[in-house]
Amino acid sequence: MKNLKFLFIAFLVTSCGTVVNYDYEKSTDFSSYKNYNYFDDMETGLSELDTKRLKRAIDGKLKTMGLTRSDTPDFYIDIQSQQVVSRNNSSVGVGLGGGGG
Repeated sequence: MKNLKFLFIAFLVTSCGTVVNYDYEKSTDFSSYKNYNYFDDMETGLSELDTKRLKRAIDGKLKTMGLTRSDTPDFYIDIQSQQVVSRNNSSVGVGLGGGGG
């Protein structure tokens, strides 16, 4: 029973993962950067409300790292997203079967 609980929790944690890609030069020294901003023509693929929420979350995290949003930034941030739809092809049935004519 204990192993079943562990397996369930492990499955739950791994099934909620997202794919995140970063595109930057690995040898860049980010400690020299102090200011940032977002691209003006950014098409996030999200609703306007979700885009604002995401920017607020990024702004909050970068603020804790000592970075400030500026009109003359040291670097720009671009956000792109894609919706992934998975089809449920479960062949497991529960209940009584259907009837035909």
